[in-house]
Amino acid sequence: MKKKFHFYKYEAKQLNTNLEHIETPEEVQLYFDDLRIKLAFRMSCMFLLVFSALTYAYSFDSAESTTTMAFGAALSLFSVIFIHYTKQYRPVFFLYSTLGVAVTSFALITFHETVHLVDVLWMLGGVSLGFFSIGKRFGLLLLLISLVAITIFIFYSLNINIEVVRPRTFYQKLTLVAEMISGFVLNFYLFYLFTNVNKYSEMKLREVNEQLVEQNIKITLQNDEKTTLVKEVHHRVKNNLQIVVSLLRLQSMEIGSSRMKEHFQESINRIMAMALIHQKLYQNESLSQVKFTEYASDLVNTILRTDAHERDISFSIHSEIEKVGLKSLVPIGLILNELVSNSLKHAFNGNNNGWIKLEILPGEDKNWIRINYTDSGTWKKPAREKQSFGLVLVETLVEQLDGTLKIEKNEGRTTFHFTLMNIEEPDIVN
Repeated sequence: MKKKFHFYKYEAKQLNTNLEHIETPEEVQLYFDDLRIKLAFRMSCMFLLVFSALTYAYSFDSAESTTTMAFGAALSLFSVIFIHYTKQYRPVFFLYSTLGVAVTSFALITFHETVHLVDVLWMLGGVSLGFFSIGKRFGLLLLLISLVAITIFIFYSLNINIEVVRPRTFYQKLTLVAEMISGFVLNFYLFYLFTNVNKYSEMKLREVNEQLVEQNIKITLQNDEKTTLVKEVHHRVKNNLQIVVSLLRLQSMEIGSSRMKEHFQESINRIMAMALIHQKLYQNESLSQVKFTEYASDLVNTILRTDAHERDISFSIHSEIEKVGLKSLVPIGLILNELVSNSLKHAFNGNNNGWIKLEILPGEDKNWIRINYTDSGTWKKPAREKQSFGLVLVETLVEQLDGTLKIEKNEGRTTFHFTLMNIEEPDIVN
């Protein structure tokens, strides 16, 4: 039985592990890396062509613009070579986004004779590139720098720029149009890539959801099958124990000694205490815990119906603990069986009425419980000096649960105070 339970635990653990690794991080990471490498290479080639053409075009306009465009062409050429041989995109993106925002901001504030219609587009491209390639925080930093540069330009350089700038010639207008087209193309391409990434993410999310649905259906079916199997095992164990009880009762009918019959009945009660646990388990939703109040009531009432011999013995139970773990429930059930059986034999001293009270309280922490068993009688000492087997069994079971036992005898009552470990465990299947 334990081997089967361990097998179920292991298989459930394997299913959870499979769920955790449905999505392959390497696949997604390779996709994004390949996308960024292609973006860096294509952008560098585009920048090389654009800045080379703008360098030639601005050479007839101003030295400042020519120098800026020449620097951009040189940086683009270096990036094309670097990406081709190293396949590393982060340094290229870092240079493009940082220098793009820094150089554009510097030109916006410093170059008063230039028409600054395209500078904002280049800034937007640098910020978007920083967000897409480096990260959110880096992109926010570039955005903040761009906003500060634009604010300084508007309040301190705009009027000077309006006064100083001269009317544009046709050739200069053509150059300006080419630069604006380049800026728009860059931003459009970045937004296009961002859209593709979103589509890819949605596709992967749908794939993962479909896999999760399939895995959940599979796990649910397997759990239902295993739950049914384990409950059937508990049911069969309970039936087998009932057969043992029936055989012992049949055999006890052939025994003439009343003392031997008493021993047989004690053994029968112990077996019934364990059989009742299996009965509660296959009737319960949880396969590792049993509602203690229900179990204790059924067990004590069964013993009273069997051994009370028409005596009026009342039983009451108060419990502040809902469930008890299976590892603790078996020894606790046997302890309770011995106490009730011994109360009927020794405590009431021939009285036809009496009472038994059971109190279950939480211990100092959740791993401990306190059980107080009280009956309305004073236990008589056994005829022999040797301690009875029932009390020896109780003490052994208390030691098994690392507990303590204290017996308190008052006038008209005897109380057993137990402190026992409540060994809980997760459901074997659930």
